[in-house]
Amino acid sequence: MNNSPLKQIVNENHEDIYPMPIFITLTVDNVQKSADWYNKALNFRTIFALSDPITNEFNFVHLRREKYQDILLVKGKTDKATNAQGIAVTFQAWEDIDSLTHHAKEHGALVTVEPHDTLWNTRDVTFQDLDGYIINFTYPGKAMIQEMLETDPETLQSETWEK
Repeated sequence: MNNSPLKQIVNENHEDIYPMPIFITLTVDNVQKSADWYNKALNFRTIFALSDPITNEFNFVHLRREKYQDILLVKGKTDKATNAQGIAVTFQAWEDIDSLTHHAKEHGALVTVEPHDTLWNTRDVTFQDLDGYIINFTYPGKAMIQEMLETDPETLQSETWEK
Protein backbone atom coordinates (compact mmCIF):
# COMPACT_ATOMS: atom_id res chain seq x y z
CA MET A 1 0.00 0.00 0.00
CA ASN A 2 1.33 3.43 -0.94
CA ASN A 3 1.20 5.81 2.04
CA SER A 4 2.62 8.71 0.06
CA PRO A 5 0.51 11.87 0.08
CA LEU A 6 1.34 12.26 -3.60
CA LYS A 7 -0.42 10.51 -6.46
CA GLN A 8 2.03 8.81 -8.80
CA ILE A 9 1.88 8.30 -12.52
CA VAL A 10 4.51 5.69 -13.16
CA ASN A 11 5.97 4.95 -16.55
CA GLU A 12 2.68 4.42 -18.37
CA ASN A 13 4.50 4.17 -21.72
CA HIS A 14 6.86 1.46 -20.42
CA GLU A 15 9.93 3.57 -21.13
CA ASP A 16 13.36 2.20 -20.29
CA ILE A 17 14.46 3.18 -16.82
CA TYR A 18 18.23 3.62 -16.64
CA PRO A 19 20.79 5.72 -14.77
CA MET A 20 20.82 9.14 -16.39
CA PRO A 21 24.40 10.36 -16.90
CA ILE A 22 23.10 13.92 -17.21
CA PHE A 23 19.71 15.61 -17.06
CA ILE A 24 18.31 19.04 -16.40
CA THR A 25 15.92 20.17 -13.69
CA LEU A 26 13.74 23.17 -14.43
CA THR A 27 11.71 24.96 -11.79
CA VAL A 28 8.38 25.96 -13.32
CA ASP A 29 5.28 27.82 -12.15
CA ASN A 30 2.78 25.26 -13.46
CA VAL A 31 4.17 21.74 -13.93
CA GLN A 32 1.13 20.46 -15.86
CA LYS A 33 1.12 23.34 -18.35
CA SER A 34 4.88 23.07 -18.84
CA ALA A 35 4.75 19.28 -19.28
CA ASP A 36 1.91 19.65 -21.81
CA TRP A 37 3.94 22.26 -23.71
CA TYR A 38 7.05 20.05 -23.86
CA ASN A 39 4.94 17.02 -24.86
CA LYS A 40 3.00 18.78 -27.62
CA ALA A 41 5.47 21.32 -28.98
CA LEU A 42 8.79 19.48 -28.67
CA ASN A 43 7.72 15.81 -28.67
CA PHE A 44 8.80 14.90 -25.15
CA ARG A 45 7.02 12.04 -23.34
CA THR A 46 6.05 11.83 -19.68
CA ILE A 47 7.98 9.07 -17.91
CA PHE A 48 6.93 9.69 -14.32
CA ALA A 49 4.88 12.26 -12.45
CA LEU A 50 3.81 13.05 -8.90
CA SER A 51 0.75 15.08 -8.01
CA ASP A 52 -0.81 16.32 -4.82
CA PRO A 53 -3.86 14.11 -4.01
CA ILE A 54 -5.86 17.05 -2.69
CA THR A 55 -5.29 19.57 -5.47
CA ASN A 56 -4.37 17.04 -8.19
CA GLU A 57 -1.73 19.58 -9.22
CA PHE A 58 1.51 18.08 -10.50
CA ASN A 59 4.56 18.85 -8.36
CA PHE A 60 7.09 16.87 -10.40
CA VAL A 61 7.22 15.44 -13.93
CA HIS A 62 10.03 13.48 -15.59
CA LEU A 63 10.07 14.01 -19.38
CA ARG A 64 12.12 12.29 -22.07
CA ARG A 65 12.52 13.00 -25.77
CA GLU A 66 15.21 10.51 -26.79
CA LYS A 67 17.58 8.35 -24.78
CA TYR A 68 19.55 10.58 -22.36
CA GLN A 69 17.41 13.61 -23.23
CA ASP A 70 15.63 13.97 -19.91
CA ILE A 71 14.07 16.99 -18.21
CA LEU A 72 12.73 17.05 -14.68
CA LEU A 73 10.08 19.71 -14.11
CA VAL A 74 9.56 20.72 -10.49
CA LYS A 75 7.02 23.14 -9.07
CA GLY A 76 8.38 26.38 -7.70
CA LYS A 77 8.36 30.12 -8.06
CA THR A 78 10.16 31.29 -11.19
CA ASP A 79 10.99 34.57 -12.82
CA LYS A 80 10.45 34.30 -16.57
CA ALA A 81 12.52 37.44 -17.16
CA THR A 82 15.65 35.94 -15.60
CA ASN A 83 15.31 32.18 -16.23
CA ALA A 84 16.91 32.52 -19.66
CA GLN A 85 19.90 34.58 -18.56
CA GLY A 86 23.19 32.84 -19.15
CA ILE A 87 22.05 29.28 -19.84
CA ALA A 88 20.61 27.49 -22.83
CA VAL A 89 19.83 23.79 -22.91
CA THR A 90 20.81 22.08 -26.16
CA PHE A 91 19.47 18.74 -27.38
CA GLN A 92 20.51 16.70 -30.40
CA ALA A 93 17.61 16.61 -32.86
CA TRP A 94 17.06 13.34 -34.67
CA GLU A 95 14.80 14.91 -37.23
CA ASP A 96 15.07 17.77 -39.64
CA ILE A 97 15.20 21.09 -37.76
CA ASP A 98 12.76 22.75 -40.14
CA SER A 99 10.15 20.01 -39.57
CA LEU A 100 10.65 20.24 -35.80
CA THR A 101 10.23 24.02 -35.96
CA HIS A 102 7.06 23.78 -38.05
CA HIS A 103 5.57 21.23 -35.61
CA ALA A 104 6.53 23.32 -32.56
CA LYS A 105 5.05 26.51 -34.04
CA GLU A 106 1.78 24.66 -34.78
CA HIS A 107 1.64 23.94 -31.04
CA GLY A 108 2.28 27.51 -29.94
CA ALA A 109 6.04 27.40 -29.37
CA LEU A 110 7.92 30.68 -29.33
CA VAL A 111 10.90 30.48 -31.71
CA THR A 112 13.57 32.92 -30.55
CA VAL A 113 16.13 31.99 -33.23
CA GLU A 114 14.77 30.60 -36.49
CA PRO A 115 16.44 27.52 -38.04
CA HIS A 116 19.88 28.43 -39.35
CA ASP A 117 23.07 26.79 -40.53
CA THR A 118 26.05 27.28 -38.23
CA LEU A 119 29.74 27.69 -38.99
CA TRP A 120 30.38 24.31 -37.31
CA ASN A 121 28.18 22.48 -39.84
CA THR A 122 24.97 22.02 -37.89
CA ARG A 123 21.47 23.36 -38.32
CA ASP A 124 20.05 24.85 -35.12
CA VAL A 125 16.81 26.33 -33.82
CA THR A 126 16.06 27.95 -30.46
CA PHE A 127 12.80 28.06 -28.52
CA GLN A 128 11.72 29.73 -25.31
CA ASP A 129 9.47 27.66 -23.06
CA LEU A 130 6.56 28.88 -20.94
CA ASP A 131 8.86 29.80 -18.03
CA GLY A 132 11.45 31.60 -20.14
CA TYR A 133 14.02 28.80 -20.40
CA ILE A 134 15.99 28.66 -23.66
CA ILE A 135 15.82 25.28 -25.41
CA ASN A 136 18.03 24.75 -28.45
CA PHE A 137 18.01 21.84 -30.91
CA THR A 138 20.93 21.03 -33.15
CA TYR A 139 21.07 18.71 -36.14
CA PRO A 140 24.37 17.75 -37.80
CA GLY A 141 24.81 19.14 -41.27
CA LYS A 142 24.48 16.63 -44.09
CA ALA A 143 28.16 16.88 -45.02
CA MET A 144 29.16 16.06 -41.44
CA ILE A 145 26.83 13.08 -41.25
CA GLN A 146 27.95 11.76 -44.59
CA GLU A 147 31.60 12.07 -43.61
CA MET A 148 31.07 10.50 -40.19
CA LEU A 149 28.97 7.58 -41.33
CA GLU A 150 29.86 7.33 -45.01
CA THR A 151 26.21 6.98 -45.93
CA ASP A 152 23.38 8.96 -47.44
CA PRO A 153 22.18 11.28 -44.63
CA GLU A 154 18.60 11.20 -45.93
CA THR A 155 18.33 7.55 -44.85
CA LEU A 156 19.64 8.01 -41.29
CA GLN A 157 17.53 7.09 -38.27
CA SER A 158 18.32 7.73 -34.60
CA GLU A 159 19.29 4.06 -34.16
CA THR A 160 22.23 4.64 -36.53
CA TRP A 161 23.70 7.20 -34.14
CA GLU A 162 23.69 4.75 -31.23
CA LYS A 163 25.94 2.24 -33.02
